[in-house]
Amino acid sequence: MKQPYLSTFVSRVDDISSLLAAGATELIIDHPTVSARSWQPDPTIPFDGLESLITACLAHPSQPAIVINCDIICHESHWALIDQLISIMTTHQLSTIRIQDMGLAYYLYDKYPDLTLHYAAELGNQNAESVALFSDIVDSQYMSCECSHTAIQTFQSRVPNLSCDVMVQGPILIQYSKRQYLAGLANKDSSFDASKPYYAQDNQYPQRHYIFYENQHGHFMYGYFDRSLLRFLPELIALKCRSWLIDGRSQQLGYTLTSLALYQSAMATYQKSPQDWQFNPAELAPLQKFAERAQKPGFFGANHTDQVRKNHHQQCPSGWEYVGTVIDILNGDCFTVEMHESVTIGDSVVVRSPRQKDHFFTVESMTTTQGIDINSTVCDQLVCFGWKKGVEPKSRLYRILD
Repeated sequence: MKQPYLSTFVSRVDDISSLLAAGATELIIDHPTVSARSWQPDPTIPFDGLESLITACLAHPSQPAIVINCDIICHESHWALIDQLISIMTTHQLSTIRIQDMGLAYYLYDKYPDLTLHYAAELGNQNAESVALFSDIVDSQYMSCECSHTAIQTFQSRVPNLSCDVMVQGPILIQYSKRQYLAGLANKDSSFDASKPYYAQDNQYPQRHYIFYENQHGHFMYGYFDRSLLRFLPELIALKCRSWLIDGRSQQLGYTLTSLALYQSAMATYQKSPQDWQFNPAELAPLQKFAERAQKPGFFGANHTDQVRKNHHQQCPSGWEYVGTVIDILNGDCFTVEMHESVTIGDSVVVRSPRQKDHFFTVESMTTTQGIDINSTVCDQLVCFGWKKGVEPKSRLYRILD
């Protein structure tokens, strides 16, 4: 069986040998001039240092496959820059380019028909119709991190000879805009550095830290965990992807090197005896030395977030009276309820979540949203109750009748 490329990004000449020694077989040259999510500083001169990086990759005795990353969202001002990039590629006899913008895909397909195009849609391309359409002009397609492996199998069954690429390890982008929102904060606070990553914690779920980052290409928000598909190795191998991508651009080099070694070793072990292979969580221990966040498969196993839960809590149980709806949570502090009926200090109540989880308690204190203590509520009032673990938005508050 043909093995997939173990693919990763490279932006420094000094890292090339280490990446290849760790198991990389395809290097994606990541230059900040045309790489949307680059973590390298923007050069004063466009493409400064790119040719040195290309030359070093080509000269390495391992002879890896080489791809040029150009995943910026293109604007009218970019076309001259794109032509300059293709000129550099032609000089070095490189022909494979990784893109995200479909306008750019058609531009390159029409103007440079000899190029090999790898399409990497960060936040789209999640149905067989779009995959089939893009396959007419691109040679391979990166599957969205929101696609389960069964969805990818559906694409493969409906699009003949589909070539797939999958990110197996790295951060999940969940928001992108060319507009630099953090830069506005920097204008108000001289100590604020928009070029550094910033972390925002979900108040309802402590330790879930979302990453916000900006560079010259725009504003990016990442999920609170890294995608890690090692536990789904059999499903990955069954997909027969062109490449497995490891994205460690925002991490220490050790993160990428350890990830490459883990996937290379796991692939070799599996191929020797597929029936005996089992995922051992301890295998991720070396990676945790470098990883800053949790390592999870995300939606690759199944995407349950799109399921519509039945509103069982809409039916008021016998002996309960519906009195309000939870609209907000401040973890460790309080939850806010929009009241529909009156509640008084000393009442016995229960909060029922949309998942049918019940939380019983006696009302000991209540405040307005301004922090003023109250003894009873009125209809349509917003009232804060002391925080209870497990209470979530859209839960319903019931008074237990005598």
